Amino acid sequence: MISPYFWQFAWEVGVAGSALHWRDVYSVVSWKKILEVTAESCPKEGALAAGLTDLLIALVDYHSVEKPVLKNIPLRMEKLSKLADLASSLENTIVESGGVTSKTVPKGRSEPKVYQKSDIRGGSIIRQEKQVGPWIHSLARRAAKKVAYLKVVSDSEQSGPFANVGRMNEHILGRMRTAPPEGLLRLTPGTKFEKMDFLHRDFEHHTGQDGSLTDPATEMSKALIEWLSSGSEEGFYVWLEGHPICTADRHFNGTSYKKVNSIQYGTNEKVRQVYAVGKKLMTRSFGSTDTLLNLTTVRGTKAGEAFVWLVDGTLLVHAHQSGSFHHSSFNSGKKVRCAGTMEVEDGKLVGIDNNSGHYQPSDRHFLALLLELEKLGVMRGRTLVGTHGISDPRISPYAPMWNLELAEYRERAKKKGVVAFGIPESVSTALKHM
Repeated sequence: MISPYFWQFAWEVGVAGSALHWRDVYSVVSWKKILEVTAESCPKEGALAAGLTDLLIALVDYHSVEKPVLKNIPLRMEKLSKLADLASSLENTIVESGGVTSKTVPKGRSEPKVYQKSDIRGGSIIRQEKQVGPWIHSLARRAAKKVAYLKVVSDSEQSGPFANVGRMNEHILGRMRTAPPEGLLRLTPGTKFEKMDFLHRDFEHHTGQDGSLTDPATEMSKALIEWLSSGSEEGFYVWLEGHPICTADRHFNGTSYKKVNSIQYGTNEKVRQVYAVGKKLMTRSFGSTDTLLNLTTVRGTKAGEAFVWLVDGTLLVHAHQSGSFHHSSFNSGKKVRCAGTMEVEDGKLVGIDNNSGHYQPSDRHFLALLLELEKLGVMRGRTLVGTHGISDPRISPYAPMWNLELAEYRERAKKKGVVAFGIPESVSTALKHM
């Protein structure tokens, strides 16, 4: 399930933005650089000049508070709210004084467009921006988002594995001792934290039998491992407040900026449900009653299109988008029967594999799905199969791993003693359009 703190955060943040909620406001050094870049647009006297001075003083005051300390969060929120109010007031001052936007003057226009708040809502701001207005707007947004984020951090740090190192170690070891019900898959220990995190940020690492975390593939996993060995008495989210993931300014930081993504959890309008109709795979948007169309998959960051076979037998597809939409996205990281990628042309299965780092299906899980699809008659004449267990010829994780014809795969699986997990009749029925 999606963390309850996610919904609290979604309510708190409102219209403040949809990305990088954890990022702190500009450092004092960065803000001074911004003022240098925008010096020509900053008056030396008047309301705007006085407001900029007040804003700098408030920024210095905010950054004087030690960040990775739980008890300091209320004070930080208070000072951030003051920063947001000051910046919003300055925005109004710029509008009233007829300031201009940073946007390129359209061809055929001799004068730049008059600055309005709405002109820069949601737009990206780059360091080359010469007008101070967009930077003030950016500061206001970042301060407002950070207040909402810190409120959820303060609440979530009181319980759960992220609350302290001891609880996290207990959680990791406890998870290693348990297994999902037969025939089902859950997220691997190294990707489970993506589900646990209230913003579903990208975690991926290897978890040893002794509970040790190694080989981090994402910045969040690197930070988690660092926290576990830091000796910190603070929870992970509070400790992270002093880490470059939260503190680095991507416009002024050189190579220190840490790229972190929030992974979509839950379906969207591009997720499609797949049915077998007359020996062809057909599809429509998940949950809709639209007309069924012959399925032809699209390519994402993996060969073919990502699929998951849910516990109830529902088969879903969506383009895999690394850092955005993973196999865990379909049903918010819940258990599945199988996952991987498939290629379908005009309703016929061309290639399929069990390539899912989040669920890592075995050949037993994979073979169960293949047998169901074969019974439905949706295979192309020479459907190709690839698995991690029988054969994985790839030179890249994003290259196709389909190198065996179905009959050969089944023969190899038989020689290895692979027996498909049993499937309830209700699961088989779910693939058929009634």
